[in-house]
Amino acid sequence: MKTREAPALLRRPSLRTRIPPIVVWGAAIGYACLAAYFSVRRHEAFRSGFDLANFDQVLWLLANFHEPLDTQTGRIFWGEHFSPTIALLTPLYVLGAGPIALLVFQALTMALVAPLLYALARAYRAGPWLSAVPALLWLLSPLTLIPNVNDVHHVPLAAPLLVGSILALERDRLVVFALLALLASGAKEDVSLVYLVLGFVVALEGRRRLGAAIAAAALGVFLFAVAVFLPIFSDSSAWFADRFAGDRGESISDVVVWMASHPLAALGDLLTLQNLAVCAALVLTTGGICLLAPRWMLLGVPVLAHNLLSAYGPQHGVQDHYQVPIALAFAMAGAVGVHRLAVTGPRVRILAAAGVTFAVVLFSVGVSFVDRKSEWSADRTVLTGGAVARREMIALIPEDVPLAASTRLTPHLAHRRELYTLPLPFFGGEALGVDWSQAEMERRAAGVRWVIVDTNDVPLENPRTRELIGPVLERLGFRRVARQGTVSVHVR
Repeated sequence: MKTREAPALLRRPSLRTRIPPIVVWGAAIGYACLAAYFSVRRHEAFRSGFDLANFDQVLWLLANFHEPLDTQTGRIFWGEHFSPTIALLTPLYVLGAGPIALLVFQALTMALVAPLLYALARAYRAGPWLSAVPALLWLLSPLTLIPNVNDVHHVPLAAPLLVGSILALERDRLVVFALLALLASGAKEDVSLVYLVLGFVVALEGRRRLGAAIAAAALGVFLFAVAVFLPIFSDSSAWFADRFAGDRGESISDVVVWMASHPLAALGDLLTLQNLAVCAALVLTTGGICLLAPRWMLLGVPVLAHNLLSAYGPQHGVQDHYQVPIALAFAMAGAVGVHRLAVTGPRVRILAAAGVTFAVVLFSVGVSFVDRKSEWSADRTVLTGGAVARREMIALIPEDVPLAASTRLTPHLAHRRELYTLPLPFFGGEALGVDWSQAEMERRAAGVRWVIVDTNDVPLENPRTRELIGPVLERLGFRRVARQGTVSVHVR
């Protein structure tokens, strides 16, 4: 007598179907260890900087029930970006966490994206091994590793929330989707633009009411963030808009008018070799499989357009965190579309195989690039006193005194209520869009008693700090009490 075959859902997974997720999870754990190692190594070599110090100071302030005033920008934490979700990390600081814990946590969040991409591809009916492709490519992408070893930033910390919400949406778990989407949108104001486009993509795929609801909700969150929430706490939106505009005006609307008036110049600014290289890198690091679901690539278009049209140089490169939302969107497009390789012709499969091979080769190129640009070793500091000398200089400074420090030193000094990144608070407030008046800057400068300067450190926003800070400190009555290499400690 024949026995009936068990339903597919009740069958035990075969060894063949078990191996791919094990490989993905193993690769994710390996990546997390690698990224954590190099980011911590870079930090302990005194190559981390401004952004890590900002997160560290604000979370320490919240954990100690102080006003979350980021004295390195002169803005309340809530007014820098729309990022209430980041405040949920405060319990880590109640338990005694610091910058190293943040770096490790970010490595874990970026690694967790890979298993979620695998699950997303499986939800879109890709086979186990095909589903592993976009997940492994994410871990191999230089665009994943580079921001992970360059301080800490909003979107990398929220990356699994974004991918997890898309997975929940595909599985029709709308409550889970709404919760994760809200948390992801609360990491930074531009994340809600990803969901705005998602609404249109969902509508195009046939679920028009759901798509319209998602788009409307996302637009509402974005407008609330930039028109209500941020202005209550700060004028940072105006400063970011001015930085975006450059010499084309003072706001995004000014840029639109300028582009309409100078179309050829605008096209020339947009189609630069650097911009085209960034776009190519975003596609190639997915092995090109993102092109199998072009609609889903649209999720990255708002942030990509903002980056390419911005006058701020770092947004046109891959050595910072600015491309992470786009890389996430393209990786999700790859996960959504990879199942099509099972039913396409041999030419498409050959192209996909070539693309994946190229992406794997690109990983070694990307690691070499990171090694040169991210300065994750102590090579730069060895010739200027080294990490040991810097720690000895830092040990001279009392805890929680008002302090001004060079950029690369601030992440090691951020657990205090007043920490200023030189040349603040003495000069240079306009470079960071500091909200303080001149009188407030002078009051804060008068309160600083200790200054630690590394003349090997040249801040991006204030490149003349090294040559100007010495005469300013002398004029204000500071005297040097210690010096090793290029690092000196001053007190008054």
